[in-house]
Amino acid sequence: MSTASQFEPFDRDKVFYDRETWEAMFQESLTADPSVADSLAWLLYRIIRELDQRKRGRVVNTLKLGVEWVYPFTRAHKLSFHGYLYYLEGLLVPGDFPEELMKGVIERGEEQHLEIAEAERADKLRAKREGRASSLRKRKRTRL
Repeated sequence: MSTASQFEPFDRDKVFYDRETWEAMFQESLTADPSVADSLAWLLYRIIRELDQRKRGRVVNTLKLGVEWVYPFTRAHKLSFHGYLYYLEGLLVPGDFPEELMKGVIERGEEQHLEIAEAERADKLRAKREGRASSLRKRKRTRL
């Protein structure tokens, strides 16, 4: 069966980006250049097809490559390049060197990731223990 034949219906409430988010992120660019809309639609549809065919690894790798490729077009890239130019010109103090700033940003991001991962593990363990305790109580009641 084709992806197109299975496209509708789908649950528009079970999404991580709602329609308003898509509009906020892309409407200006898509309105300015319809070819961008075509390219985005092709990309999204291809991702759907690949996922339908259980090719998750290819999808993830393609998306990672896309993020890497898009980076030079971002504001973050442009800002970091300007900072790098000031660094090369000798106008930055040691604490403002680009690599020092980015090391701190990355360390804080990794710390945040570890905290979140630990909290998620603790939540899973707690839910697992509560589930076991609940089933033990049920077994005790059925024995009585």
